[in-house]
Amino acid sequence: MKYVALSILASIIGFVSYVAWAYPHLVEAQSHRSLIYFAPEHDDSVDKFVKQASFHECLLKARNTFVLVVTDAERSESMHYHSYDWTELRNKYQVGPDQTALILVSDDGQEAQRWDNTIWSEVFQMLDNSTNNIDAQNRRLKRCSA
Repeated sequence: MKYVALSILASIIGFVSYVAWAYPHLVEAQSHRSLIYFAPEHDDSVDKFVKQASFHECLLKARNTFVLVVTDAERSESMHYHSYDWTELRNKYQVGPDQTALILVSDDGQEAQRWDNTIWSEVFQMLDNSTNNIDAQNRRLKRCSA
C-alpha cells in the first residue's frame, strides 16, 4: 500500500512538473533588455527600423534583447491584442508624441542609452559592454555567424 501511495505521489509531481514546462508563463522569466523605438507615426523610418531589426534578429536574441516599436498607429485595435497606455510609456522615458528616439532599457527597467538616429554598431557595442555573462553570450553569438 505504501508503494502505491508513493507511485501516485510521484506521478502527481511528474505531471505538475510537465504542466509547468508546458506553460512558460508559469516559469520565472529570464532577465532581458529592450530596445524601444518611438516614432510619431508609422512612416518610412519605422519600416526601415523594423527591417533592420529583423535583419539583426539573431544577434539581438543572442544578447537577450527584445524590440518594441511604439507609434500612434499602435493604438489601433488591429495592431495589438491588448490595450496598453503608450502615453504612460512615452512619459516614463520622456519621449514626446512628435519625437523619434531609440531607447535601450536595461533589465532593471531603467534607460541605459538613447539615440536620435539608429546606429546599429553603437547599439551592439552598448549591449556587449553591459553583458554580465560574456561566455554564455559568445556561445549564443556563434549560432548567428552561419
